[in-house]
Amino acid sequence: MDIEVRYRDAQGREVLTGAGQLRGVPVEEHRPLPAPRAHHGRRGILTHWWAATTGELVPCATQRQMSAAMLLDFDRSVVWFGASCLEVQWGKGGQRGAVRPVFFARTSGGERLVFVHPWAPGLAGAYEEEAVRRAAADAHWTVKTVQVPQGMRRDSLSRAAHYRNPQYAEPQARQALLKAFDQPRPLAAGAAASKAPGALSCTWHLLWTGELAADWQRPLTPASMVWTHPKDKE
Repeated sequence: MDIEVRYRDAQGREVLTGAGQLRGVPVEEHRPLPAPRAHHGRRGILTHWWAATTGELVPCATQRQMSAAMLLDFDRSVVWFGASCLEVQWGKGGQRGAVRPVFFARTSGGERLVFVHPWAPGLAGAYEEEAVRRAAADAHWTVKTVQVPQGMRRDSLSRAAHYRNPQYAEPQARQALLKAFDQPRPLAAGAAASKAPGALSCTWHLLWTGELAADWQRPLTPASMVWTHPKDKE
């Protein structure tokens, strides 16, 4: 299989190269390629996710992709992620094609992740998978399938995500809230007990950042039990 990668470099120029040339290159920080397309012919509406992780807008082509971006933004191990700035072009047996990953990310441990949709059935999907995995092996990327939160977890994350902006991070309220939730107590009650200005919004923000914990598989409401994350007690 012949493989080349079309991508945008740090200056925004489109380049065609071998995947091995991208080893160690922070492609997750590069500008995305234009006009992301809906997956497998689905109707898509281009929109953006504002990522608290980077302070940047991440283009998304579908609501499913938006939910996946939210999950990546919530992941504390991810220190940078963005929409794909590249596509993998392949040729094999007289056939040619191209596949564009959904997101690229970098973890706190320095691992670079490339996120793809589930592969299409049949020969075309098999060729796409082979191309991406071979490119990833050359560039030292780890391939992962896009995960989308479902049901109650999606709803709870979405509610907390409304408070992901740093404007809700009140430094004085933070310390009071970590103390107030040293033992599990209802969200609204703990915020009120802290007696700190902006405490309720800050409580939601600390849930988003992971400094406060809750059961994300249950409805997240003002009556939900919230507690200080164990790591914040160390």
